[in-house]
Amino acid sequence: MANWHIIQLAHYPCVNTYFVHLLQFTTMDFFEDNPVELRKVLDMLTVANEFCFFLEKCENYPTKEVWEYLLKISPLLYLKGALLPVIQPNDEDYQERFVTAEQWQNIHASLMTVFGDQDPYEGHFFNEAFDNEANTYSLAENFSDIYQDLKDFVMLYQKRTITSSENSVSQCYRLYVSHWGPRILESLPRLHQLVFSQGKPNTIFNN
Repeated sequence: MANWHIIQLAHYPCVNTYFVHLLQFTTMDFFEDNPVELRKVLDMLTVANEFCFFLEKCENYPTKEVWEYLLKISPLLYLKGALLPVIQPNDEDYQERFVTAEQWQNIHASLMTVFGDQDPYEGHFFNEAFDNEANTYSLAENFSDIYQDLKDFVMLYQKRTITSSENSVSQCYRLYVSHWGPRILESLPRLHQLVFSQGKPNTIFNN
């Protein structure tokens, strides 16, 4: 099982060498008998890390490619979040947040550049009481919030202890239910509209 994960990681261009070595370390060491379901957690970790790495470099890509990337990776993130095991950490005080307000603002500014005047949209946010009036939301704000939750998950997991891994998975799933999961669902219709109203999609995921 350990070797399978390391082989699969080689196909993710955004996963750096340090991260691969980290996952190899955890797979071969303390996770062998850990109640956290290893494959589900590492799958989530891999996709989350790629997503965060891409957003940190998103200004380097053509606008339409970024739209398509987000449209295609968002359902995968949502699925992987739904499959995370529900665990109770032995030490709940170990939960940490790492993304600073400045880092959030930097990601938000990059995404505002990417979305431009296509950023605002009307909709009903999933965590709000549904009414007949649509509100105005921001794709850049949604994906900045998703980035923050997933980056915190990756950073806490990288501490390489059982306590940190338990808390990272527990926190990631809790925020999936209450925060970043609903933001994905809210953003997907708008992303779909943007990508498919611009003509035939490019082939960023087809290579």
